[in-house]
Amino acid sequence: MNYFFTSDHHFHHTNIISLCNRPFQNVEEMNKELIKRWNEKITTSDIVYHLGDFSWLSHIKAISDLLSALNFKEFHLLIGNHEKLSFNSKIASLFTTYATHRDIKINHQWITICHYPMKHWYKENADSWNLHGHSHGRDSNPFLNQLDVSVDNTNFYPLSFDEVKKQIEIKNRRISLK
Repeated sequence: MNYFFTSDHHFHHTNIISLCNRPFQNVEEMNKELIKRWNEKITTSDIVYHLGDFSWLSHIKAISDLLSALNFKEFHLLIGNHEKLSFNSKIASLFTTYATHRDIKINHQWITICHYPMKHWYKENADSWNLHGHSHGRDSNPFLNQLDVSVDNTNFYPLSFDEVKKQIEIKNRRISLK
């Protein structure tokens, strides 16, 4: 079992292709490629934390169809601006958890997860991390121990816990050298 973090898939969102300069011809191609890259890394034994803006569509069949196409053991959805506006309690019940933010601990590492980047977070002075989405790779994340896990920032792949750890270590070294 591994832990994975990702956000901002925007399944079924045609305009996200041009808004984020995604390299897809249409929404069908984008959806297919996002599912493929997800399933290349994530197995049915893995736990996924999706940090918001999972799907543009908000009817239960569309969400259920997407979930059945994706590998995972547990799927924890953090509410992004799209879910906040359009998901109802029936859709929310399809996920292991459905929340605005969470503080979790994996391998002795505290992590605050939320759709939006934070300026301050739980145990920030104790080397905890803040993982988020929403910025689509456009934010520089000036804070130590903070990372944008949006698919637009990760070549459309989810990141494993170890990949997140490595990226945060590299980023922190770069910031410390400034």
